[in-house]
Amino acid sequence: MSEPAEGSSQAVFVTGSTMRHVAVMTATGSIGLMAIFLVDLLSLLYVSWLGRPPGSASRRSCCS
Repeated sequence: MSEPAEGSSQAVFVTGSTMRHVAVMTATGSIGLMAIFLVDLLSLLYVSWLGRPPGSASRRSCCS
């Protein structure tokens, strides 16, 4: 393991407010979830802009 930095001798989430830990972890998780949905939206937009209805996922799954 690496040595701790000179300015911080304690871990961040070992001491301090439990509510701060919950808020930081919730914010981190929600940012990750929003990023996944954003990438999914961009993927759907790209597929819809291709102009090939048989190539889109919704068209292929309902009308094969």
